[in-house]
Amino acid sequence: MKRAVLELGVLIGAMLIVGTAYALWNARHPKRSIPWFSRMLPEGIRCPKGNSGGAQEPGPPQPEKFRFIDYEETWAYYESKAAIFIDARRTKDYEEGHIRGAISIPYWEEELALERMQKFRQETPSDHPIVVYCTRASDCEDSQELAAQLYNLGFKDLMVYRGGFPEWAEKAGDYVQVGTEPGVR
Repeated sequence: MKRAVLELGVLIGAMLIVGTAYALWNARHPKRSIPWFSRMLPEGIRCPKGNSGGAQEPGPPQPEKFRFIDYEETWAYYESKAAIFIDARRTKDYEEGHIRGAISIPYWEEELALERMQKFRQETPSDHPIVVYCTRASDCEDSQELAAQLYNLGFKDLMVYRGGFPEWAEKAGDYVQVGTEPGVR
């Protein structure tokens, strides 16, 4: 009996390691997948769209993973403090100005983004509303790519602010923070 319990514990530990490895791989390599991973998933759990064993289709992620919101809805989430704001732009851009209170997860700075996504995942409930932004959703896919990665990590209430930081700075300039700290909302 003890041996069976021990073997089960080892199996569960191995599954956790493989699952974590997949999440980390997918965070670092969003355009590629691990071909063997989808065959290892238990029945009833499906691989994120586009990660079933081949490379993902080029272009922005599938919209069912998140929804686009405009300035008015973004402002409502900001004012009510109902959502966490994430800036997907590079660190340099974040430091030059960001939505006050937004955290930085610079999508294309892989090491830093991976470290911050891990911390964010540990500290944030998966059902908490999240607004991701970059320059403009039509010009910049960073926010869409990051939102898709957050979806793959289990977050479900994801929104991408279509107007991005330029529109925010124009319409809500009093709520812009400069520097490395998020600032207080």
